[in-house]
Amino acid sequence: KHQPASARTRSRSQSQSIHVRRSVRLKGGQILDLLHTKAQVGVPLVRSCLLRLLFHCHKVLYNQMTSFIVYGFLTDPFGEFFIQYAPDDRQPRRYEPGSKNNGDHHGYVENPLTQRERLWDTRFSLRLSMLPVSYIPVRLA
Repeated sequence: KHQPASARTRSRSQSQSIHVRRSVRLKGGQILDLLHTKAQVGVPLVRSCLLRLLFHCHKVLYNQMTSFIVYGFLTDPFGEFFIQYAPDDRQPRRYEPGSKNNGDHHGYVENPLTQRERLWDTRFSLRLSMLPVSYIPVRLA
């Protein structure tokens, strides 16, 4: 049976909304990934709506990225950003001669410049579950 174009569009729209409703537990980058993937649909009205939603979600992402990159602030109370603070045991340590905390390092004091350079690698890590991998590759993140 041949359906009119409006019935096919309505049917596709309903299947899109059903899928999105099932994905209610998604957050942060997972939502971006879903919207980006679903915006590849051929139905112009659905595509337009999804792209508009993606546009507004990107505002939040860009604000988070700007805050982190430019100002060094990481404000993410709900764990939705793809960058997170690393556990405390990954923090750089400074060893002083005669310190009780020297352990096996025999009083080694790390160069402060090297310490600052390593800060990004030791203080922060990627939260891969929040990375919208459909358009931000891990290597870029």
